[in-house]
Amino acid sequence: MKPMISVHNLEGRISATIADKELTNKKLKEDKLKINLASKFYNWKERNTEEIKNIIRDSKLILFIGKESTNFALKERMINQEDIKRIQNIPFCHLMKL
Repeated sequence: MKPMISVHNLEGRISATIADKELTNKKLKEDKLKINLASKFYNWKERNTEEIKNIIRDSKLILFIGKESTNFALKERMINQEDIKRIQNIPFCHLMKL
């Protein structure tokens, strides 16, 4: 897996979004929930698994979106199956570290 990642430093707190590559140009909407992965806010870069793990280690807020990305988080025991929600049948999960 070579996921795409977008990282932001928000007043000293790192926020990361990890997405399946095919989703990085999508606008997702279901009911009141909207996720616009095509927004200029995201600065997508392709990274290998070890780089992703290092970024996640330093991040306080993480969004995993897509089957591969959520499966990665499950495999690494960052999230549980019941934490995963869906938008347009695409799995996603927010993780916040205190």
